[in-house]
This record gives sequence, structure tokens and C-alpha cells, in this order.
Amino acid sequence: MKANRLAITLFATMMFDALFWNELIGVNLLLFTLLLMGIGLYLNPKALKSTHTLLIAIGTLVSGAMVVYHNSGTAKIVHILSALIFMVMCQYLQFRSLAHAFGQLLSNLGNSLGTFWENLSLNWVKSKNLKKLSSILKLSFIPIFFLIIFFGIFRLANPKFMEATNQLWTNITNWFIGFSILRICLLLLGLVIAVISILPNSKSGFYDKDASAKDQLFRKRIKHGFRFSMVDLKKEYMTGLLLVALVNVMLFFNNVLDIQWLWFNFELPAGGSYKQLVHEGTYLLILSILLSMGIMLYFYRGNQNFYKKGKLLKYFTYTWILQNLILVISVGIRNYHYIANQGLAYKRIGVIFFLLLVVVGLLSLFMKIRDKMSSFYLLRVNSWAVYGLGIFLCLVSWDVFIAKYNFAHYHETGHLTLKLSAKTLPIMYSNMDLVSKHYEDNVYFYSTRFRRKERFYQEVWPKQSWKSWNYADAKAAKWLKEYKKSQP
Repeated sequence: MKANRLAITLFATMMFDALFWNELIGVNLLLFTLLLMGIGLYLNPKALKSTHTLLIAIGTLVSGAMVVYHNSGTAKIVHILSALIFMVMCQYLQFRSLAHAFGQLLSNLGNSLGTFWENLSLNWVKSKNLKKLSSILKLSFIPIFFLIIFFGIFRLANPKFMEATNQLWTNITNWFIGFSILRICLLLLGLVIAVISILPNSKSGFYDKDASAKDQLFRKRIKHGFRFSMVDLKKEYMTGLLLVALVNVMLFFNNVLDIQWLWFNFELPAGGSYKQLVHEGTYLLILSILLSMGIMLYFYRGNQNFYKKGKLLKYFTYTWILQNLILVISVGIRNYHYIANQGLAYKRIGVIFFLLLVVVGLLSLFMKIRDKMSSFYLLRVNSWAVYGLGIFLCLVSWDVFIAKYNFAHYHETGHLTLKLSAKTLPIMYSNMDLVSKHYEDNVYFYSTRFRRKERFYQEVWPKQSWKSWNYADAKAAKWLKEYKKSQP
């Protein structure tokens, strides 16, 4: 089986080169992923019996379909990571946390070339020793000698045979002549991806952590002599109680002010800006939320969960979580005001989805404290939440979404950006009056941007083969071609 795995790895590497050399990312990425997934299931037939692996398989196929459909950068990144994690989970069916599976992936990545060399050496020693090689050469000498003679005869006797073999030789020599440093790098990349996906890798500490971790937290009784150490637990409880109580009071006043100002009577402070409101204020508030979550995790990391007199700390902690949820809403409202007045951008969208993950984190933290769950439970739940959000983000072509929103709300925001992909060209041409108005003092700037996007569809895109095809670029290229024909 090791020899088979090595041969399959080399085959996958060659397919990677064939699909991606001198090509853009398009349908070729999905095809290569399907090849890897098929290999993974062939080598590990029990993989689809694992619910977690099946979910990753579905996510990988969905994100791959989105790469072919709208070819966004988000879809490409999520799809590649999803496919690699799927291959890891095919090899190690026991993984429950995607964070640990990702750690194993990084470990495999670091050891990939060493793993390939080790497998190559073992296969050479076991199946291709010098004696076997010598006997094969001896047996092959006479057949090869006569094969060369017949090859010469057929070349001289049949012009078509000569033409076909000349073409074959030309293709072979061109393949080697076309080997550049970039192509070698591409082959190495394909080899690394194939190795970490196919060849068996040593289990890392992430695997051991995942295998031994439990969702439920159990009390650890630490004895000092013949007496239990309750003094340190009480001191920690009192420290936690004081800290959580004081921060709750401070957070309460902050939330009251936010509700009065942001929620119902919003007005930008004198001398302030929306950029400052979100970029500085939002990031600091997010830092406050993350710091709060870290403190809660510290106090509820062990036996504090089982302290019978610790109910008051729990109630204060629940209040703290609730207040942090209110703070999340306030941050969301800040971001809403920013978008409503300054338009849409990637960072503003990022804040929205980051806040959704924070909400999941706070709710899972509440469940952890209430049900005495472990930190592994938090890691498992939140890593799957991140993955689910990543798959959702693949479903939207964000460049197109941002462009449509900003043009539709231009009169309210006065915001436009041309720093989006060429796929937005039809939207921009359809709103040329607004573009001309927005950049009336800098016609050279926007005309240069337009020409750059046009050149992609007029010069780069037509040279690509079917391997680079994707629906979004094909649609935009067709639209631009028809638009140019309709212009005088």
C-alpha cells in the first residue's frame, strides 16, 4: 500500500502541474479537489462514516462550486483550507475539533518534504534494490535493442508514423524546455499538497490532545498531605468576585451611555469622524470583549466550577456575559452608522461577521460555565462556527455586492471605490454617470482603472483554456464584448 500511495502522490503532483501551469484559478481548482477527495476516500474508505468528515466534505464541495460560480477570493481561500482539512480528517478520523485538525495540517505541512523522502527511500530499499534492478536491466536489453530496430524501420516505412513520433518528441522536448524556476516551484507546491493529503504522516500533539480531550469538565482533587487545599480556591474565588463585580459596574455605565447615545439619540461628537468611531472605538471595544472572555475562561478553567459557595460569582459572570452581548450590539450599531454614512467596504463587512462569532463565543462560554464544560468544548464549538461562517461567506460575491450597494446608496453616502475586481466592470459601466460625477476632478484616475480591468478581459482572459473557466468572469467578459460593440 505504501508503494501505491507513493505512486498516487506522484500522479497527483503531475495532475496539479497539468491543471495549473500557465492557468488562472477556476474550474481546475474544483477538479483537482475532486481528484484529492476521491483518492482520500479510496485510501480511507471509512472516512464517510465519520459525521465530522462528511460535514467537511459537503463544505468543500459547496465552496468549490462557489469558486466556479463567482470566483471570489474568499471562496478560493476557504475552499483550499476546507479541502486540505478534509484530507487530514480522512487520515485521522478521530478529530472532533477543527482547530486541532488545522494544527495537524500545519504539522504535516512542515514535515511534507521529509515525509516524501522517507517514503521514497523506504520504497526504494524494499522494492528496488540493486539486485532486482540489475536483473531487470539484463532481461530488458534484448527487447529494447530490437524495439529500437523496429522503431527505425517503421519511421522510414511510414510517413505518418514518422510525423506522429516527431510530434511526440517535440512535445516532450518542449515540456522540458518550458521548465522554468516558476514551474519547478509549482511542481513543489503540488508535491507538498499531494504529500500532506495522501502519504501517512506522524501524529502530532494536536491529535493526542483531541483524542484525550473531553467535553465535560471533571473535578480534580488535589491533596496536600491529608488535607484538601481549599484556601487557594477561596482566595481565587474572592479575587474573581471582586474583579467581575467592579467590571460589571463599569460595563453597566458604559452600556447605559451607549444605549442612550447610539441606540436612540445618535449624533456624531463634535470634531469626531465615522472612521474614528469605528476604527478606533470598535477595535477597543472588541478588545474589551475578548479580554473579558479570557478572564472568564481563566477563573472557570478547573475546580472553581465545582466550588459549592461560588454561586454569586456565577451570577455575576452571567451578568457580565449579558452585558458583553449588549456591548456587541452597540459595536454593531457603530458599524451600521459607519456603513449608512460612508458606504460599504470589506473591513465593515468583516466587523459584522466577527461580531457574529463573538456572540457564538459568549453563548458557548455561558454554556460552558452553566454545564461545567471543558475548554475543549469551547474550542470545538467555536472552530466549527468559524468554518460554518467561512462556508457562508463563499456564497456571496462580495466585490459585486459592495459595488451594487455603494452605487445604490451613493446619494446618501457619497462613497465609491474602483479598487474591486474586474467582475464589477459591468456594474461600473452601467453607473458611469455616478463614476464621472465622483471622479470629475480626476478623470485620468478612473479611466486608468477602467482600462486596466478591460485589458484583463480583452488580453488575459481570451488566452486562458477551459481549465481557468469560471462563470463570473465568463459572464463579465461577454458583457464587455457586447457593450463595446454597441458603442459608437
